Amino acid sequence: MDMKKIALFMTVAFALFSCVKPDERVRDASTELRSLKAFVYYDESNLSKYEEVDLLSGMYIEEKGLASYTFPDDGEKFNESSLKKCRVEASLPSAARLVLTDENGNEKSCGLEGWHNLYNTSLYFNIVADNGDTKNFKIQTRCQN
Repeated sequence: MDMKKIALFMTVAFALFSCVKPDERVRDASTELRSLKAFVYYDESNLSKYEEVDLLSGMYIEEKGLASYTFPDDGEKFNESSLKKCRVEASLPSAARLVLTDENGNEKSCGLEGWHNLYNTSLYFNIVADNGDTKNFKIQTRCQN
C-alpha cells in the first residue's frame, strides 16, 4: 500500500472509532442494610474472648431504618463496662458506603471503625448508594443489667 491509502485508511478508522460511545455504567441505588453485628469484648485482659451479636435480630423495621436490640441478661458478658467498648460491623451493597452521623444527621465519620459505646444508647448512620440515594438508620441498644 502506498502512503496515501494508509493515511486514508487511518483517517476513516479514526473517524469511525471516535463516534463509538462507551456504555455508561448503571449506578446502583441500593441502600440495603444486610447485617449489623456487634462484637462485645467481655474480658479486658484477653481480647480474643468476645461475643458476636446480631443487632438486627431484635426489633427491626427495614423500611424505616429503625432497630432496637436488648442485650441478654448475662452480667458477665453484657454489662456497662463491656458494652462501652464494642466493635461494630455492617454488611451493605459493595458500591454503597456507610456514614456515621449524630442524632441530627450531621456526619461524624465514614465507616464504623473504632470502638463504640452500645450501653443504653443509640447509633446513627446513613447508607449512601452509588447513585447518591441516602437512607437513615437508627439502632437503639439496651442492657438488662
